[in-house]
Amino acid sequence: MRKVSSQNKMNTLGAMGAGAALGSVIPGVGTLVGGGIGAAVGLVTGLFGSGKRKAQARKRLFDAQQTVNRNNNYAQASA
Repeated sequence: MRKVSSQNKMNTLGAMGAGAALGSVIPGVGTLVGGGIGAAVGLVTGLFGSGKRKAQARKRLFDAQQTVNRNNNYAQASA
């Protein structure tokens, strides 16, 4: 079994935060589920992913988080 390094822990926490942000579209339950899925993806990617795949996964999560932020800002401006 592989040891979880501090970098993997940081990647997992980052992915968990991104997942929670995506899940916040559905308040409460969606945030929890999104955080859990993000943590799982971050952990698996950190343990088994190559450097290139990790970078691509981080980019996809970042892009998705930016989309959620834009949608939230639009919703707030429309309210």
